[in-house]
Amino acid sequence: FTPSTYTITWDCGDGTTKTTTQTYGQALTLPTEPTRENYAFSGWYTAASGGSKVTSSTVFTGTSNTTYYAHWTQTFSVTVPTSLPLVMDQNGNVNVSDAQIDNHSTGAVEITGITLQAVNDWTLVPFTTNMAHEKVDANLVGFSINGATTTKTGAEETLALTGDWRILQGSEMPVNYDAVISAVSQAVKDDIILTIIFVLQWA
Repeated sequence: FTPSTYTITWDCGDGTTKTTTQTYGQALTLPTEPTRENYAFSGWYTAASGGSKVTSSTVFTGTSNTTYYAHWTQTFSVTVPTSLPLVMDQNGNVNVSDAQIDNHSTGAVEITGITLQAVNDWTLVPFTTNMAHEKVDANLVGFSINGATTTKTGAEETLALTGDWRILQGSEMPVNYDAVISAVSQAVKDDIILTIIFVLQWA
């Protein structure tokens, strides 16, 4: 008795395939694990969608040439700063801290929008505003982040983004931000004056 052998086609799901020869009654010999940009490999399955997972421990009992299918998972994971501290000294100068956005996704991502919302009775104004001419306790703030600046007066503004806002897989984007703030008559500590909404998508 000679064990039957069959051709196994491994469909990588990206238009490419691999083939191996498989003997009936023996554990599957898997091909080299495939790679695909923006995806993590989830394993080989008996159907393109759904199906049962097969591994190197699966005993082949098929009686004909067989195709197995790669399954993939997109992982979108981006960490943005929880806060962007602003400290204004007695001369009206604003000091900031270092910050960055980290891309832990399985591919490159891109910031496609940044929306600022003034809170706690503060008002957004153009970043070019000369605060020396504004009233004390006017609660005005102009903001800049990576070259995108406020240009209007109001409670909310979506910044105009120019340049490259992509973050490659496993990389980070430094957040360079600044602000102009109207003078206050009393010291303010731990007050939230802005919320920042980042909109991200696959690059």
